[in-house]
Parts: sequence; structure tokens; C-alpha cells
Amino acid sequence: MNGNGNGAGGGGGGGGGPGGLPKLREILRRQKPDSDDEETPDIEFDYADADYLQAEIAEFYSYTENPEFPQVHKAFEECMDGFGFGRDSSWREMDAAEKTRAVQRMLDQTEVSSRSDRLKATRAILYVAQGCWLECQSDAECLAGARENVLLLYKNGVFGTFVELLNLEME
Repeated sequence: MNGNGNGAGGGGGGGGGPGGLPKLREILRRQKPDSDDEETPDIEFDYADADYLQAEIAEFYSYTENPEFPQVHKAFEECMDGFGFGRDSSWREMDAAEKTRAVQRMLDQTEVSSRSDRLKATRAILYVAQGCWLECQSDAECLAGARENVLLLYKNGVFGTFVELLNLEME
């Protein structure tokens, strides 16, 4: 046997010699118990490689949502203006009752027949869920705002409405 576990001579290489086949069987036997499904190979994945929340969010948005940031902010401004709050109204300066009223108005807009109006309202809600990032001075402030806003959205039934909207769009 040579140094790499293949038979010396006569086997044509590639583990075809008398010493190579047992070595190949041993390797396969060691791998087989790890996999319940012989057709699907095991994939080693390290779940502990997650970064802190701010970095994960920044990475996600850098790949997917970056071009849409101005679009969701514009939709938010247009909705707020249309609801009588004013185009330049600040979400952070609104009290809880005004925020709830604005969310309810946005939800109402998601149920109109005009697809463009529905999309504008959903984009405005997305801006709120993102923490109204244009009004933030720091990442921490934006994350805290996003957490607060998502709770408000959930309490007002936005999740259920969005599930229904997704089902509608799929049909």
C-alpha cells in the first residue's frame, strides 16, 4: 500500500486496488450514520455564526431593500398627508392615539380596490415597521423605534391583514 491508502500498483489508481476499496468503504461508513436520508448529503452549518442584531439587519438590507428605502419613505409621507397629518409630520412626535389612528388609516387603505393605493399603504406600514429610520439619530434609536412600532402594528391587526393581502396577491 502506498502513502495515500491506495493499493500499490495494478489497480489503475483511484482506489481500485485491493487496499483502496476497504479505505473507501470505511470513509463511507463513517459518513453514513450522520445522514438519515442517503439521497441528501449532510451539510455542515454553524448556527452560532450569527452576528449581533444591528449587523444582521444592516447586511440584510444592504442586499435586498436598499433601492426601496426612498420609495417607502415617500409612500409614508403621501399617506400621512392624505390622512390629514401633514406631509412633514414626525412619527416620533406623535402621541400614541395619533399613531394608532394613522395605523388604522393605513390598514383601511390596504383594503381599497386600487392596487397602487394598497401598495402605497403597505409601503407606508413597512416604513413604520422599519422604525421610521429617517427620523432616527442612531442605530439604537432606530431599533428601539422599530420594536415599539412593530408592537403597535401587531396590536392593531397588521399581521393578519398582511397575511390576507399576501393570499390575495397570490390568487
